[in-house]
Amino acid sequence: MFDKIISFIFSILLHALIVVLLFFGIERIYTYLIGDNSVKETSPILVTQEPMEDTSNSKVEDQTGISTTQPKNLYSQTLVLAELEEDKQKRLTEAQQKLASEKVKLLEEKRKAEEALKRLDEEKRQARIEAERLAEEKRKLEVAKKLAEKQHQVEAKRLAAEKRRLEEEKQLVEKKRQAEIQRLAEEKQRSERQKQLAEQKRQAEEKNRLVAEKRRKQEIAEKKRQSELARKKELERKRLENQRLAEQKRLDAERQKQEQARLAKEAERKQQAVAAEQRRREQARLAQEVAARRVANAKQQKIARVAAQIKALVESRWQRPANISNDLTCLIQIRLIPDGSVGSANIISSSGNSAFDSSAITAVQNASPFQIPKDVFNEFRLFNFKFTPQ
Repeated sequence: MFDKIISFIFSILLHALIVVLLFFGIERIYTYLIGDNSVKETSPILVTQEPMEDTSNSKVEDQTGISTTQPKNLYSQTLVLAELEEDKQKRLTEAQQKLASEKVKLLEEKRKAEEALKRLDEEKRQARIEAERLAEEKRKLEVAKKLAEKQHQVEAKRLAAEKRRLEEEKQLVEKKRQAEIQRLAEEKQRSERQKQLAEQKRQAEEKNRLVAEKRRKQEIAEKKRQSELARKKELERKRLENQRLAEQKRLDAERQKQEQARLAKEAERKQQAVAAEQRRREQARLAQEVAARRVANAKQQKIARVAAQIKALVESRWQRPANISNDLTCLIQIRLIPDGSVGSANIISSSGNSAFDSSAITAVQNASPFQIPKDVFNEFRLFNFKFTPQ
């Protein structure tokens, strides 16, 4: 913006210089023209005075022999002076018009230059105001920047995680896209092969059709020739066929009766076998249920005995704390290792008395290891033990 204003002012100054040079040049030309015309005005008089003096009293003889005085050439001189005066006035008018036009242009350029300077001052003032505003904005931005730094760090971490997630999704999408491209390429190749095979098949069928058409035309003539013979043979065949069908029908009816009797016996035998199998399976199921109940009852009895042994052993190892009531009870979760030792013992339902709970845990640990039979050990690998000493 400043470069444009400086260029504009320089242009105005250049125009003003040209106007001044033109003005002084026109004045010199005007002076030259005035001086030149004055010479031209006086020259004819000087030129004509001498002839006037020489011819004032001269006598000329015309062709008739009569002597007369030659008239002065004033008309020609008057025309020359009039032309010179008209040319001088015309040049003076043109010079004055050009000078007036240049003065108007100079005033207009001066007015524009003043307006440009005013605009420049206004723009400088606005620039100063804008600079102050920008300085305030910069200060505010610095404060906001410091406040945003922490948010930026958090956001950067979040964006990094998001970027990683997007990259993974992008890779997955790319793999899917490549797979889809490969599938489409294979589909296209398969389609092209199918088109080629279809075209080959069509050509082969067309060739076969032409061959068949030719063969058919040949066969039509042969068929016409043999049709009569075939008709006679057909009549004989139908007669024989009717005889054969009648005999076949009789034999089929007899075989059908025999087959129905056989199927009835087979169905009865299958029903008897199915009923026997069902009875056998039911007896086996009942025997298995009885055996399972016996095993379950024996196992439950064994588990109960082991539980009673554990309870008695823990109570025998219990040291009764002082000053506790007789109605306290707690629930202990016991975890055993394969040799029967206590892996862990934790109170899961307290008695409300910490001394009693601690003594119960100590009694369980002192009773370790427990003698647990292998066939019921899984039932005691992790169990809840209610401690209620008598």
